[in-house]
Amino acid sequence: MQAINWAQIDLNLLKVLRALGEDQNTSKTAQRLFVSQSAISKSLKKLRVVFEDDLFIRERHGLTPTPYCLDILGQLDEVFDSLDALLSPSQQFAPETFSREFKIAVNPMLLTALSRSLYPRLRALAPNARFQFIGWSWDTESKLLNGLVDIGINFFPLDLSTHIKATPICDAHYQICTRKQSTFDQQGVNHNTIANTPFILLVMPSYANAVSIAEQYMAKKGISIQVLARSDDLTSCLAMVETEDCGLPVCSLIKNELSEHLTLVEFSSEVDLPSFKLASYSSYVNTRKPITQWLMNEINQVMFELDNETRS
Repeated sequence: MQAINWAQIDLNLLKVLRALGEDQNTSKTAQRLFVSQSAISKSLKKLRVVFEDDLFIRERHGLTPTPYCLDILGQLDEVFDSLDALLSPSQQFAPETFSREFKIAVNPMLLTALSRSLYPRLRALAPNARFQFIGWSWDTESKLLNGLVDIGINFFPLDLSTHIKATPICDAHYQICTRKQSTFDQQGVNHNTIANTPFILLVMPSYANAVSIAEQYMAKKGISIQVLARSDDLTSCLAMVETEDCGLPVCSLIKNELSEHLTLVEFSSEVDLPSFKLASYSSYVNTRKPITQWLMNEINQVMFELDNETRS
C-alpha cells in the first residue's frame, strides 16, 4: 500500500470519513451532514478506492472501523486542526465558538458524579458544542490513541500505552459504601469485618473477571472475601447495597450520588490501603492541542471542587 498524499484528497471526503468514524452509521452521518444516505455511500466507495482499504465492516449494530481506518481517524483531527490554524493562525482556542463534539471517557464509578458537575460548566462555556460522556471500557485506550476520545478520566496508575500521557489531578480517597446500621457502619472497616462481611464490586465494562483492588489487597493479607455480585453500573451496585448487609468499595467523589439509606465509612488505620490518584489521560499528540489543554483545565477545576465538597 502506497503512502497517502493528503493534498490530493477531497476535503469533503475527509469530513465524511471523520463523521462516519464517530457515528458508525451511514444514516446518522447523512442526517448530520444534511445529505442523502446514498451520497454517503458513494463517498465511502470513493474513500475505499483512495485508501485501498474497506475502512468499515458492516455488522448488525452498524459500521466497525478496520484497524487501518482507526489509524487514519487518529490523524484526521490533527489534519483539520492544522487547517484551522492555517486559516486563522493568530486565534487561540475559543470555547464560545467551538461547534464540534467533546468526547470524554470516565471510569464508571465517577461517570455520573463527574458529568453532573462538568456538563453544566462546559455547556455554559461552550454553548455551541456537543458532548459525549461515556464509560471507560476495553477499547478506550485505542480510542484515545486514535483521537476518537479527547480525554479519559480514571484512577492512576494504569497500565496503558506509552503514547498516552497521564496527568494526576487529585488523590483518590477510598471508603466503603454500606447500608446505614449495617456491620460496616456499626463496627467499622477493619480486617475482621472485611473478612466476615460480603461485598458488591463495581467493575469496568469487559473487566468483570478481573481481580479488584479489594481482592488483591486481602489476598496479600491472607484473607479471603465473599463477593456477592459484580456490575459495571454504579446505580445497580448502590441499589444492591441497599438490600444487603454488605460493602461496596468506592471513591469519596460519589458521595452526592448516595440515597438517604446509604453512608460512607472510613477504613480503619489497620487497613493499609495502596495510594491511588485520579488522573486525566490523553494521547501525547492531543495533549499539545489548545482545545485539549483547555478541556483538561476545566476538568481539573471541577474535580478539585468536587473533591473538596465531598470530603467536607
